[in-house]
Amino acid sequence: WPEWLVSKTRSWVGRKMPQGQVEDIRLHVISDLTGERPRISRLDGTVTMRDARLELGARLPAFTNIDGRLTITDNRGEIILTDGRVQGLALSTGKVEIVPVVGGKPAMGSTDLRLTGDVSDAIRVARRFGFGSGKGMDLTRIDAVGQSDLTVRTNFPVRGKLTPADIGFMVEGTVNNATFTNLPLGADARNANLAFTIDPSQFLIRGDTTLFGIPSKVVYQRGGAAGAGRARLDVSTVDSDLARVGEVAVALGYGGGDGVDLKSLTMSGRANVELRARFPAGRTLQRTDVEVETDIIVQDGNFAGLPLVGIARDADLVMYLSRNRTEISGNGTVFGALVDFVVTNDRDRDLLQIKADAPNASGLAVLASQLSGFQIGGALGGNIELATGSDLTDFEVNLDLDLNEASIDVPALAWVKLPAEDGRVTTRLILRDGRLVAIEDIDLAAGSLEAAGRVDFGLRG
Repeated sequence: WPEWLVSKTRSWVGRKMPQGQVEDIRLHVISDLTGERPRISRLDGTVTMRDARLELGARLPAFTNIDGRLTITDNRGEIILTDGRVQGLALSTGKVEIVPVVGGKPAMGSTDLRLTGDVSDAIRVARRFGFGSGKGMDLTRIDAVGQSDLTVRTNFPVRGKLTPADIGFMVEGTVNNATFTNLPLGADARNANLAFTIDPSQFLIRGDTTLFGIPSKVVYQRGGAAGAGRARLDVSTVDSDLARVGEVAVALGYGGGDGVDLKSLTMSGRANVELRARFPAGRTLQRTDVEVETDIIVQDGNFAGLPLVGIARDADLVMYLSRNRTEISGNGTVFGALVDFVVTNDRDRDLLQIKADAPNASGLAVLASQLSGFQIGGALGGNIELATGSDLTDFEVNLDLDLNEASIDVPALAWVKLPAEDGRVTTRLILRDGRLVAIEDIDLAAGSLEAAGRVDFGLRG
């Protein structure tokens, strides 16, 4: 290759392709040789290469064992690759272009490569392109096994020194039946069938995997639609084991709240879960950096160890959980009765509210006796609204109760209501430090007694 013949391209090829064999060269050059330096007006031809090496940059993965054929026509150089490797990945097909061959200031190059191999090698290639080496996600710490198929597209100026920032790139591909361990938050992903896209603006993964032992659909995106410097993780599960979902929540640091200790709560049933996490990218995360919203649908749920009610069976629930708010609605068998209820917890206001509509049940009579201090037996039901704080010591309880099947004994008034007598009461109970201190807004009609007003028991109850 004479030094005067497209010298910039010659110099670039000399530096970037330091080894290999050239065979079957056919070139057609039209040049003006009358001046001090020859001027090339046209260059066409073909060159066959074998076992060549292409080094785009010192910090970028090298292309090795390349077999292909260079064709130059219409001032465009195109190398069709038929074999080769990129850091452990096998090249199935590929193309390298340089445009223009003559007269570029500078010429621009591009690659379009189809690669296959183990996902661990694909991770190493991604890291060499400058992705996943920072604090936000260090790909080198992830252990991965599985088959990957990638398409790598790059574009770059044809000049001597290139950095990752000089190279535009997009990597698209799939991972099949892969296993990833040592993921952030102690997670592992197994039986993973994922599709991914990587470019300088984003990293996007989506697909199906078993995450924390739960079959899940996963979307992870860094940058792109998640926003510059931000990342999102969406996980959804269908018909998952409720007990396992609770174990994962505890493992991730969510122990419960509002008197509910997930570690001591016994659960069974099926759950559909939609989790959405948003957090900063590119730095080591603290738990307070992560904003999480979760929607859960529970079917045939059974719970033991709940505050106030103890046991709930056959529960069908819709739940929304976030850092600042919890909402739960549905129905379940509590105190022997099928109860419809809504629970909301506003953590900014430290306000937990429970609204329930229950048919007559003996267990509700027991709860009313415990809260009021009166002797209440039989069965009662109605509307109950309870408001308290996170410490579950101070309560306001609004009651609208059917007393027809209840027995009530108030020795201080020498009054007894029998279960056969009609009765209804609306009132508001005030408890401080777990003690009843007042009964407000009394409107009672039960058997021989009618009452209206309030009762103050003092601060000690």
